[in-house]
Order: sequence, then C-alpha cells, then structure tokens
Amino acid sequence: MRIIPLESSFWNSRVRLGRQSRFSASHIVLLFALATFSTACQTHSKIESPSDSNAIASSKRLPEFSIKTQAEHEFHGCKNMVDDYCSHLYSPEISGNLQIPRGSRPIQILRGETANQLPQVFVKYSLAKIRNRFKLPTDLQERLNQLSYFEKLEALIRRTPIGKMSLSDRLYTERLEAELDFIWDSAVDQTVVIRMSRKFPGYHQISERTMPIEYGLEKRRARRVLISEISRILWNEDANWKRVEDEFRHLKLTFLALFDRLDISDEIRKNWRKKILTVDLVLPGSFPEIADEECSATNVNAYYYKNLNLITVCAGDFNSEDIVLTLAHEMSHALGADRDLLTYLSSSTLSQKMVRLRDNVCENREQLSCSEWNEFKQSLNADLGEVSAYKTQLPEFNRCLKKGVTTQNLTELEATRIGNSIATARLSDLASANVFLRIIERKVPMRSGRLQHNPNFMNPCGYYLWSSKKESLDDELYTLTFFTAEYQCSEGSKSERLKGAIETAKSLSSKVLASVIAQEGEFSSRPELVSEGFSSPPFERFADVMGAYAVSQYLQKYQDLTERRSKYLASATWLCGEPSLETHFPEESKIEQSYNLEPHAQRDNRKLEMLTEPLRQTLQCHQDFTFDECSLPFRAPLPDNP
Repeated sequence: MRIIPLESSFWNSRVRLGRQSRFSASHIVLLFALATFSTACQTHSKIESPSDSNAIASSKRLPEFSIKTQAEHEFHGCKNMVDDYCSHLYSPEISGNLQIPRGSRPIQILRGETANQLPQVFVKYSLAKIRNRFKLPTDLQERLNQLSYFEKLEALIRRTPIGKMSLSDRLYTERLEAELDFIWDSAVDQTVVIRMSRKFPGYHQISERTMPIEYGLEKRRARRVLISEISRILWNEDANWKRVEDEFRHLKLTFLALFDRLDISDEIRKNWRKKILTVDLVLPGSFPEIADEECSATNVNAYYYKNLNLITVCAGDFNSEDIVLTLAHEMSHALGADRDLLTYLSSSTLSQKMVRLRDNVCENREQLSCSEWNEFKQSLNADLGEVSAYKTQLPEFNRCLKKGVTTQNLTELEATRIGNSIATARLSDLASANVFLRIIERKVPMRSGRLQHNPNFMNPCGYYLWSSKKESLDDELYTLTFFTAEYQCSEGSKSERLKGAIETAKSLSSKVLASVIAQEGEFSSRPELVSEGFSSPPFERFADVMGAYAVSQYLQKYQDLTERRSKYLASATWLCGEPSLETHFPEESKIEQSYNLEPHAQRDNRKLEMLTEPLRQTLQCHQDFTFDECSLPFRAPLPDNP
C-alpha cells in the first residue's frame, strides 16, 4: 500500500463520494433553504454540459516538463533528476499540473487545480458522475434528481476562478459546495433505507437509537453494495482505467522476465511465477468486500489486499499520474514474506480443518457435528506442529530491508505471552459488545425493550461484515467459531456452557496466535511485537525494491533514453512531496519520523530505495546519494542500453 500524506487536500473531506451522516429535522429545513437559494442564484454560473472528460482540465494549457534538454547535458545524478522533476512539478508557477512530452502520447500529471481552482481529481470524478448519470442505479438517480444534483454539480465545476469572485459569488460557492455534499450523502443514505425496507418490511419504522446490531450490520453491507455499483458504473469503461489494465498485463510479463534474470533458487522462482500470475487487478470498489468510498472518488493511493490477493488503484491516482511504478510496487507485495506465510498457512492441514469447522458452524448451525469439533480440539497441538515448519524465503534480504532495528529475540515463551495477551484483549472487546450473548440467544432485545428474532442465532459469520472464507488462521472470526462450537457441544446449565465456551475460545485462540506469531518472528508487523523490539516489518521496502527492479526491466522496451526517463519520472510523481512541513524542514522531519512505527520509509528514503542499481543502469544516471542499498543478485545482465 502507498501512503501519501496530503496536508493541503481538504477536498478529500469536503466533496466526495459520500459519508455516513445523520440528518435532523433542522438539516432538512436547511436543505430546502439551500435548494431555494441555489435556484435564485443560478445567474452566477452558466450551466453547460461538459463535452468530454478534459473539458475543465483543458481550459488552461498544461506547462511542459522536458527531459530532452537535460539529457543532452548528460544527467548528472539519479536523485538530482528526480528532485529536479519534483521541484518543477510543485513550483509556484506549475503547482502540480504539467505535461511530459513522450512520443505521440504525452503524459499528463494532474496533481494540482484546474484554472478555476478546483482539484483536478475532483473535477475528473465529477465529470464521471455527470457523464454516467443515467447509468447510476435508478433508486439513487431519483433521489439525486429530486434536488437537481447534476445541474448544481455542473455549476460548481464551471464556477468563476476564486481570484475573480465577488464576495457574493464566494458565499454562493461555499453554499453550493455544502449543498452538493449534503445531497449526495443524503441520496446514498435514502437509497440504502429503501433497499433495507424492501428486504426487511417495516425497517423504515425503526429509529436509529433502537436499531438492532444485526440490522446495523446489514445496513453497512447494503451501503457497500451500493458504493460498489456506483464505482463500476463510473470507472469500468473509463479510458484512464483501461490504461491501468493494459499496464498491469504488461507488468505481469515483465515480472516473469525479471525472475529469469534473478539469481534465486528454482523453488523461489517457481513460487514467484505462480504468485505473480495469480494476483488480480480490480476496479476500486468493484467488490463490496473492498468498497472504499474515498478510493472510488478522489483518493490518491493504491492497495494490495493480502488475504484476497487483489490489487486496486484508486481513482484519484489513475486520474492524476502515470501508474507503472505504483502497480509494480503493489504487485511486488504478492511476493513478500507476509503473503508467503499466509499462503503456506492457508494450505496447511490446520487451515483446511478450520475452514471446514467454520462452514460446519456457520452453515449448519444447530446441526453442528460435535464429533468433528471434538476431533479438532484433540488434534490441534499436532496440527500446530506442521505450522511451525515454515521457513522464511530470502531471510537475509528481508533482514536488510527491515525499517527498524530489532532489539530482542522472539522466543517461544514470548510468543505464547503475546498470543495470550492478544487473545485476552480480543475477548474483552467481544464481551464489551455482547457478541457472545447475542450469538446464543434466539431472540434479542431492541432498545425499546421489545424482543425480536435473532437472524444470526448460532452464526458467528453473521456478525462479520464480509466473510470471504479466506480469513487467516488467527482471525477473530475463528475465535467466535471456537466459542459457538464449544457452546453447542457442551453440557450443563446455560451459564456454565457460556463461561466454558468463552474460556475454550480463549485457550484455543491463544495457541493459534502464539504459533502464527512465532512464524512471523522478526518480520512481524504486529504493533505488539514492533513496539517491544521483537520485530520490524520489511514488506513495504521489499515492495519498493522489487517494484523498482520490475520497472527497470519494463523500461527496457523503450529504445530512447529520454522516453525511459520521462516514463519513470511520470510514474514516480507520488514520491514528490507537495509543499509541506516535510519539504520545508527536511532534516527536522527526519528526526521526527524516526519515531514513527508506520512500515513505510520516509518519502526521501523511498526515492532512494527506488533508485536501485538496475534502475540506475536503465536510466543511465549515476548514484549521487549515500544509501544502504539492499539488493538481490542477478545471473543475467541487463540488455545493452540505448
């Protein structure tokens, strides 16, 4: 995952796909007041339909950044090349928007504002809404059309530049922004209520205060499904997204060629080939399980979902920069030690038994096979022995990549202690939410005092927002599975069974956690291990290095050196820092960030991490920086440079 701090991106929280919010009667009065006001003020902005997705961006010619002139002077150093580009990109006269000439297809970087001072990514998102307004779900369309959402959105994106606004223009714009945000959020919320009422007659007559947890969970699922529908409609046929798909396909072949050149064992090469071929790219929000309102809108980021083996690139990212380096980084996560351990554990005998147990408990409910449950408990220690046979691939390379220094050795005793501590905290959270009691009760009370049927009776999966059957061994869902199985298969009074089931769930969860933690060892990303000095995760730095290796291989297809450099800089835009405390006070920022336990390296260090030796060779620039480079050996040299 890329973490991009955006100190000045207030639009990420102001105008977006939607946020969960509750509206009182006073809010409704305000909404109609705003609607009336905006109708009266339409003379401030002429409303026209945008002719294409570049209608706003093209209103001002983008300045150019050309490598060619600098290349003629034999670029002095790699870091200097990137720094020059970043300084140019965020110089006052450029402010995040430029065009990089590259053959017949120049690359546009849109990280700033439009001519009328709206964020470029917000305008791209707004135009996608307007362009696809009649494809949106009918129930959502109706809500939006009632208050002329799209006409008002067009008025906003065609507003007068702030510097030329009168005071009344500015006040109108402020009101319009608030109104648009409100209308969208309200329309999404209303659509969810309509869909919930279809599924659960009478739902609309239950107040928020008296809403049962089970309905609350189902409401969150319904919202995720709606956001997923919206995202697919907005971006599935988008030209920028199509380019992401093309680059993803090309990068898969690039990784395969890279593996053939690396001096690694045949076993690792075979393992990596399988992993890179099976990782999938998905549209942001295309699956309800990963539906993220910000990622589908204006967020500039990308994610790798380890359990699902999926990659997504957020709309704000593929609408504002070249994404080759981003994709290579995220794809490299599929090769990391954390993913390797997960796949090893998921193929173990214990994992197969736990998946069957989970299905047995969640799907059969009151017909649970207690003989299978008892056999599971009896064989757990032996099955955990198989788990302990895992060996980390390329341990020395991963040690080199650790962000921090590990000061303590993780012994079996310490793993047991930490596993027990995590299990204890987990049970405390579940108990505070009354989850155990809710699972075992056929009827649960609403806050009004009335009892209602519990749709999740004896079904721990029902209290999980999404259950993909790809949960890790140490997942909380399995703690609830252990509890439910033990409760159903034990004897005694209700209170005795409840207490015994909780204790059994804690004991089994502690054992599984301790075993998994021991295998994670010095590379674990668990805060409990990192804060005590037992571990430091290498996974982000691993993805940086492997992603840079892949990009160095990818760029070899361009014969022209200028084109190689242009493509790299365009894809490294996310490494450029916008004007901020970090860019103005770099030395002080380094001191402050040394206390940050977040797994990503500081931005300047990530720039250097990316500039690996193979990439320096491909770009024909020399190392003008000092950095403790972690590297893998190559058995075949790069092809001749142009």
